[in-house]
Amino acid sequence: GIGGQAGGSSGTGGSGAGGAASSCVGTAWPTHDPSTPGPFQVVTETNIGPMAGVVPDPVHGNVVQQFNLYRPSVLGQNGTCHPIITWGNGHSDQPKTYEVLLKQLASHGFVVIASLSSIVSQGDPIPQIVGVNWLVQQNDDPTSEFFHHLDTVHIGATGHSEGGLATTMAGADPRIMAIAPIAGASATTTVHGPAALLCGGMDTTVPCSSVMKAFSNVNDQPVMLGDNLAATHGSWIGSIKDPYMIAVTGWMRLHLMGDTALRGMFYGPSCTVCTDTQHWQIMRKMMDQ
Repeated sequence: GIGGQAGGSSGTGGSGAGGAASSCVGTAWPTHDPSTPGPFQVVTETNIGPMAGVVPDPVHGNVVQQFNLYRPSVLGQNGTCHPIITWGNGHSDQPKTYEVLLKQLASHGFVVIASLSSIVSQGDPIPQIVGVNWLVQQNDDPTSEFFHHLDTVHIGATGHSEGGLATTMAGADPRIMAIAPIAGASATTTVHGPAALLCGGMDTTVPCSSVMKAFSNVNDQPVMLGDNLAATHGSWIGSIKDPYMIAVTGWMRLHLMGDTALRGMFYGPSCTVCTDTQHWQIMRKMMDQ
């Protein structure tokens, strides 16, 4: 495990535009090893929230879909305020494909809203932002199970393939303060907080050269291009020990939970992922300190 205590609930390692203060005021998060399950039991809620996306949606018979939600079974335990992560599927895929990662994040204390759309890069707003809007509204609704249990200042986005592209699109929303797209990114990426752009060294569907274009265009926020050397487009999906899953969990804990014990994974001249040349090839900007 990784020892020490979190430094508070503020984002760490880069600036994120958070908007109004969260109506949930909780205690600081203790640190936790991102390569292991978190301390929370997880519950899944299916087909909830608003409709989001566009038609035709080939997976759903041209019917616009709702969301699945992955969250700690008991909200607000020990005074915790749960940060939000919005998830985007790969093209024609579903959250169920990615439940190992989504449940891993929920076990660490995040509330993960996952669109059921199979074309998450389309819609105005796109599904990942619709999900964020809904959870922010739920946090202010006295009749909701989420009432004052969500940290609406600390919101992140992640997704795979087309969902990675959509994640970088979602990063243009100033409420999204950290992103970690996997194997997909928009070349015109605009972000308001730290970005971990992850790609697979063995991925022939979305090669790292494609994600590199997004890395080159982010110059005003901390940004990392992480080449997961052994990863194909989908080989990583089944294990929380995969470097992708460890990196996404650690990145979100650091930037959304203030788990400063994990800062050395990504920041500084000898960051852990930088020196792990067995698994990673890393490029960074604004992350040397």
